Amino acid sequence: MLGQVSKYFGFVLGLLLYVGIGLIDTFWTPYLSTELTKLGFSLSTIGSITSANNFANILCCFIFLLSGLSAPRKSTLCLGAFIMGTTCIIFGQLPSLLTKFNLLISSLVARFVMGIGFSFLWCSGSPILVSIFPENTGIVMSSIVISQGTGVIFGAPLGSMLYSYGGYSLPFTVFGCCQIIVSLFCYFGLKENSGAGINKPRRRTNSDLSSSLRSLQYFMSDFGLVSVCIGATAVATAYSFLAISVAPHLRNQYNVNSEKAGRYFLSFTVTRTIFALLFGYLSDKGYSVVIYIFCGCFLSALSYALMGLGQIVSIFNTVTAFEVFQAINGIGSVGAFVPFINVLSSISRHKNSEIETLVSQYAFLFYFLCFASGNLFGSYILGGFILENCGFYNACLIESVISSFAGLLPAVYLIMKQKQKYEAKFDNEEIVCFANCEP
Repeated sequence: MLGQVSKYFGFVLGLLLYVGIGLIDTFWTPYLSTELTKLGFSLSTIGSITSANNFANILCCFIFLLSGLSAPRKSTLCLGAFIMGTTCIIFGQLPSLLTKFNLLISSLVARFVMGIGFSFLWCSGSPILVSIFPENTGIVMSSIVISQGTGVIFGAPLGSMLYSYGGYSLPFTVFGCCQIIVSLFCYFGLKENSGAGINKPRRRTNSDLSSSLRSLQYFMSDFGLVSVCIGATAVATAYSFLAISVAPHLRNQYNVNSEKAGRYFLSFTVTRTIFALLFGYLSDKGYSVVIYIFCGCFLSALSYALMGLGQIVSIFNTVTAFEVFQAINGIGSVGAFVPFINVLSSISRHKNSEIETLVSQYAFLFYFLCFASGNLFGSYILGGFILENCGFYNACLIESVISSFAGLLPAVYLIMKQKQKYEAKFDNEEIVCFANCEP
């Protein structure tokens, strides 16, 4: 009985860290772009600042893949959360202490270090939590998304409230301190054995490194696995692109100020949270491919197209329509990532043993790598260069085309594989029936 209580207690503590990720990742969305614009930064520069953590995420993912961080410790998880909280506090104090150039460099460094903390937390936390309930991968991943979504839901409006009450620095201080406190609780409350053996890292050898490089080569040569990652990466752009573009768009188009902009981000995060659990349950029941294709790739591309058409279709150019399209985008973003690991596993199941082992050991790193790469593109390219030169509506249309093409690749592959699977099953049934009917 005590073992079960300890297991669930550790699981809840781990999820609280993901709530903190959601808070830290979005509380600044209603006002950061506006405030940095006032200081003379362009949108592309702001995109560079906000995407600096994604460079760290991608770098850490490749380091983890090559170093074999498949057995992370609880200390790595809590260290990541502590780094995130500390750098969040520091980032909030920089504008009041530094000149413009020094602020730019310091902000880039702070966000990069924050990304390292984020990588430690994500790449350690997900395997630890899934290992607690290994038979319910979809439910666990949806619980992580729901926890992060809960933080996002409360992050934007709370960030707006704290900003209106105490100015730019207060939200960074409050949310950074909260993450540090939770990381300390997690360190002392999450038992080492709650991860069912995953907290026993082993020393890597040169042969292990060669094996990792060879396995990655196999992975990159497999069209199915790569196409699924490309589709998920395209969908992941929504998170960072909207975080940068929503506040300026609402201010310019609908005269919504920074203090009120947070509530218009809610439709995106609320639908993510609501549909995450449903998609997790259905994914564990064998519908991961259907969810990934139709609820992930298709809805994401559709939402961007509808937002982009707002410049020529008046009914699409209203605050209400904008919130509806945000909600559709939220469903698409969660539809691509909750079933992601199950989709990779279903593809690798019939491949050679090296691919299957690679996917089973490093699926969470691929998940995080796609998410980080999409965020990098969304904040730096789409939310920076394209948004600044083409405007919000055209940026949405460009992303719709990219998402459509990127989603079409895995859709065709997965549909063909499902067709071959059912044809093979039908042929086997015919053979069995023919054998049973022989005299």
